[in-house]
Amino acid sequence: MARRAAGRFIGWFRPTRGPGDASLQEQLYAAIRKAVLAGEWSPGERLASSRTLATELGLGRNTVMAALERLVAEGYLESRRGAGLFVAADLPPEGIGDTVARPAEPVLSRRSDRFGRIHAEGESFPGQFPAKPFATGPLALDEFPLDLWRRLTAQTLRGRDSLRLLANGPAQGLQDLRQNLSGYLTNSRGVACTPETIVIVSGAQQALDLIGRLLLDPGDAVAVEDPGYVGLREALAGVGAKLHPVPVDAQGFDPAALARLQPTPKLVMLTPSHQFPLGMTLPLARRLALLAEARARRLWIVEDDYDCEFRYGGPPLQALQGLDGGERVLYVGTFSKVLFPGLRLGYVVLPPALVEGFLRLKATADGFAPPASQAVLARFIAEGHLAQHVRRMRVLYRKRRAALLDSLQRHAADLFEIGATEAGLHLAVGFRDGRDDRAAADAVRAAGLSAMPLSRYAIARPVSGLVLGFAAFPEDELEAAVQRLVKALR
Repeated sequence: MARRAAGRFIGWFRPTRGPGDASLQEQLYAAIRKAVLAGEWSPGERLASSRTLATELGLGRNTVMAALERLVAEGYLESRRGAGLFVAADLPPEGIGDTVARPAEPVLSRRSDRFGRIHAEGESFPGQFPAKPFATGPLALDEFPLDLWRRLTAQTLRGRDSLRLLANGPAQGLQDLRQNLSGYLTNSRGVACTPETIVIVSGAQQALDLIGRLLLDPGDAVAVEDPGYVGLREALAGVGAKLHPVPVDAQGFDPAALARLQPTPKLVMLTPSHQFPLGMTLPLARRLALLAEARARRLWIVEDDYDCEFRYGGPPLQALQGLDGGERVLYVGTFSKVLFPGLRLGYVVLPPALVEGFLRLKATADGFAPPASQAVLARFIAEGHLAQHVRRMRVLYRKRRAALLDSLQRHAADLFEIGATEAGLHLAVGFRDGRDDRAAADAVRAAGLSAMPLSRYAIARPVSGLVLGFAAFPEDELEAAVQRLVKALR
């Protein structure tokens, strides 16, 4: 009979229980592993039972079993049915457990480090719920028709083909969703698209990232709005592109400034419907001039149709992509703002020549967007609920925007230059005295509010102000928050 490897081990194993010590499970795992690697226990030697070890070591049996199971999983011990645990005959490399017990410091690529610095200069990862007043990401989620969504989900999963929604899906997205989305975008935004030119993605940020990987090589020039969306810069950092900031004036992105850029950029990234973060809408004359420049110089344009659904003063202009006919413009949209961010579904409308290459990248990145969520959304659009929800939320957000504007004008007109933009879910306000907006934002946060300094979105253009979100906050809460804001800044 094989010897039991217990008695000699028990004699010197002395667990410690101080506040900074490893868990008893971790200590037991490390001690047995050390004994095995040092040859103190021979290959094929049998261990005492977990019950015996627990009793003689003065440990809980669950603690002992967890340590032993980990040693089996890593190859130091082997289990023989009906016989117990034995020291493995073929031991794993000595370092295999060390990486689990003591993680090495990560060695990041220069590109990853650059990405991290850009993100640190922009917004932090979202997730706080409920949000503090003036946070720019949150929505009025309490107004979402959740009961309707539950009913549609139940109907979808009771359907005849519901099991296919639990399996892998197509990289391009479900045909039903792309069909319904094509009609919606054509009617609401004048986008030139078919189901074959739409790809469903896991949010707008993934679309931007995949577009950068599709069209750009390290060092390629890209024209971007200044100030502009940090997420665009993150996507470009991921492919090592060289940014050429184009200052935004009162009418938005200036095509004349683009024409002067040398070398010719390969890509132009824009938010023409609602410039982020300043909020103006690019006028038709500039849109046409921009498209002419793109055709003449063979540029690609990425149109991030940010907050396009929430326009409060007159009908929206047709999407840049629709004016172009889908030749040089890639159109990006998301359901995160119009429905809810946890849905994690967005879309990109591509020129036909780019669809196949984009799909290869999408399939490599994450395979496909969740089919069940896509199917529910397809039904939501087909039954007219999306258009109805947008109309209802536009009324609500118009009231909240008006309440914030009124409160700022009554309490803070001497502090801020308040632009009356006609779209979006936030306001950008400039400091009249040009103060350090980062220090101001720190003071606002110390007062229990959320605030993003305008300068954090800038690359080369000097700006001073705050970006104030209003979508998630009722009118009375915005009034109280403005008073707290003013008190923190005076």
